[in-house]
Amino acid sequence: MRNWPANFIAQLQSEGYRPYYLVFFNFDTPLRYTNCDIPLEYDGNLYNPRPLDVPEISYTIGSSVDSVSIEIDMADRNASLLDEFVGGTPGDVAAFVYMQVLNDDMQEIATISIFQGKIDAYSYSGGMLEVTVASFHSLWNKMSMEKSTASCRRNFKQPDCGYAGIEDWCDRSYSRCIDLDNTDRFNGFRFLPDLEDADIWWGQDAEYEEE
Repeated sequence: MRNWPANFIAQLQSEGYRPYYLVFFNFDTPLRYTNCDIPLEYDGNLYNPRPLDVPEISYTIGSSVDSVSIEIDMADRNASLLDEFVGGTPGDVAAFVYMQVLNDDMQEIATISIFQGKIDAYSYSGGMLEVTVASFHSLWNKMSMEKSTASCRRNFKQPDCGYAGIEDWCDRSYSRCIDLDNTDRFNGFRFLPDLEDADIWWGQDAEYEEE
């Protein structure tokens, strides 16, 4: 496991560069902050000074990370932040963390993205707001609430089904839905049976051989 940006920051500082964080919360009214003591500009947007920190981001050997915490000093009880987090519904709002490197003349050398995701949780205590941002890819690790099925899951002749004809039975199959001329309301995954025993090859052609 390697820690970044801590090691990277130390190297930059040893060479006389000035690295600063840029944090962007994409609320309806976007909030942009930097831990620099003067406003910084990136991609045409201004990031306002605010005491904040992004603790070490630990990457696995596969260079992946699920979440990161952003610590924001709220000693001044910033109204915009309090309204969006404590008084609002910040869940699933996109958040982006960048690092901007400046020279001794406070001129931008480079700006890089170090994390992006969605707000997953927050806590506000002792004048400190801690925001946890989960990676956009973290949803891949979640289990499905239910298994897909080839059968329709609607209730026959009920509003969700929409069939109002004279027939009085349905076995929830797609073929029966065709007979009832109601396929627009079919709610199953009708191709699943064809895939159950299929030999699915992922990647290049199985018969491909290098010359």
